[in-house]
Amino acid sequence: RVEEMIDAAAALEAPSINLAHAFGHHIDPVAAAARLVEISDLAGAAGLEVLIEPIPWGGIATLDAARALIAASGAANARLTIDAWHFFRAGCRPDAIADIPSAAIGAIQFCDAAAVARDDLWADTGDRILPMDGELAVTALARTLRQCGYAGPFGIECPSAGWHGLDAATVGRRCGDAMRRLRDDAAIR
Repeated sequence: RVEEMIDAAAALEAPSINLAHAFGHHIDPVAAAARLVEISDLAGAAGLEVLIEPIPWGGIATLDAARALIAASGAANARLTIDAWHFFRAGCRPDAIADIPSAAIGAIQFCDAAAVARDDLWADTGDRILPMDGELAVTALARTLRQCGYAGPFGIECPSAGWHGLDAATVGRRCGDAMRRLRDDAAIR
């Protein structure tokens, strides 16, 4: 399945593939690092980076765990994805990224949510809101990323029941407006 993902990403001329461990709470760090080397080698041969996205309830739950995995693998084309929902739900604060070299970050996914998660994290992650419409410190996160020298892509990952029944143009316009507000508020031009 990884090979198919790499082939699809290459065919779409994407710069990277994104990996996450969303189920289970334990991974063998040695085996995971070895597998990351294999995947990174395959992706690298196709001209792709491999981005590791921590998920709070998964086997790679934090940025520190993802950084350790990448370091243990030694994969030169492996970097981090920072998803705002996962970042804040893992208990991180914007200053937690101050010591991460900007070159170690491959992508940022923004959204917003209530300050306190619902009891059902699956429901909470599947019903996010647009950046700056909630209570997470997304502006501070964006500012910190830019202060650290990150100049890569910013985007929205905002699955939501609120999108049901809306056409793609409306959703795209709302997402674009939210990102422009975040960009202007955080001064991340």
